[in-house]
Amino acid sequence: MNETIREWIRKSDGDFRVADRELNEAKEPNYDAIWFHCQQCIEKLMKAVLINHGEIPVKIHDLSTLSRNINRVHCSWDWFDEDLRFLSLYYYLFSLPG
Repeated sequence: MNETIREWIRKSDGDFRVADRELNEAKEPNYDAIWFHCQQCIEKLMKAVLINHGEIPVKIHDLSTLSRNINRVHCSWDWFDEDLRFLSLYYYLFSLPG
């Protein structure tokens, strides 16, 4: 594993820790932040997988698109597209006001 992949994984781990802290916050957890950081955690891990397979990940936040890109280079990749679309949708909905 090269340093670039390790960096993506470290960043992903940071997002996971933030989401976990907020989720365990007894008083007023920030659910918007939980959605945001969960999506970011998964996105960064998916991009690390692509880099590991010699691909340059596209600058996109859509997990379904990233999943299709992974499936091209890693044939055994299998993640429910409906779940990825759901998480991406809420990432967009909760990351902006209104």
